[in-house]
Amino acid sequence: MLPSYLRGAAAAVLACGMVAAACTAEPPPRSPDEAPPATRVDAGSYRTRWPIKHVIFLIKENRSFDHLFGRFPGADGVTSGVDRGSRRPLTPVPDDHLDIAHCWDCSLEAQAGGAMDGFSQGPAGDFAYTQFRPVDIPNLWTLAQEYVLSDNFFASAYGPSFPNHLFSIAATAGGAHDAPDRPAATERALLADGFAKSWGCDAPEGTTVEVFDAEGEAIRVPPCFDFLTEGDLLRDADIPWAYYAATNTQYGYIWSAYSAIERYRNDPERWAEHMRPVEDLIADIEAGLLPPVT
Repeated sequence: MLPSYLRGAAAAVLACGMVAAACTAEPPPRSPDEAPPATRVDAGSYRTRWPIKHVIFLIKENRSFDHLFGRFPGADGVTSGVDRGSRRPLTPVPDDHLDIAHCWDCSLEAQAGGAMDGFSQGPAGDFAYTQFRPVDIPNLWTLAQEYVLSDNFFASAYGPSFPNHLFSIAATAGGAHDAPDRPAATERALLADGFAKSWGCDAPEGTTVEVFDAEGEAIRVPPCFDFLTEGDLLRDADIPWAYYAATNTQYGYIWSAYSAIERYRNDPERWAEHMRPVEDLIADIEAGLLPPVT
């Protein structure tokens, strides 16, 4: 987790998009990139309340509002933080910066009982007190100037990626509050076969994640859930959608949130219909192959 004084980390699927038309497959040899090729459909033929025919969410993680836009003119941002009781200016982000500690327990330590001054943890602790300048992120800065910038954005879950990625597709993490633990030996065998790490239903046997049950007690369960997602709501409303993410043979597959949803990951047809390799996103946009397609 990035510092809470930096307005909450936006932890979500790295370089992933959910695409939906704004109107009213055993998984494919363990990889979603063998889905049938899509065919272009004229999205303009769909009747919509507004002239918008596609909505695209590009989700990035491990950055907060103030880390990126704390210096944006007129925004509710900050340029300094508190470190163990002492005020520290947010210095420029160095080229070799690292992720700061962002586990569940790390987040509780960072909050320090409300003092919000415990972010400097471990060898990367100093990076908690850095901030991008406009020259560092010219494209993002231009988008903020040309369109809309939200300066009151917070993470849904303290700290790690796994629960926040689930929140990004379902507004819940099923009680999960940290990343899954995987058996090291089984994982090494998986990697040797050319598959990436998984945090979902196809994770190695023995993989578990800690969740809070209805009584608030912490228990460990497999990282495979079946709660309602945004994709289900779109599907029920007959609104076509697709989710672009790393495949299970690519680094970053752990951030493919739908791999942790049982009725998608274990349903070959549904997986092939909605899941697409992230490297296809730009090409699909340029070719007009975003949903709706057949």
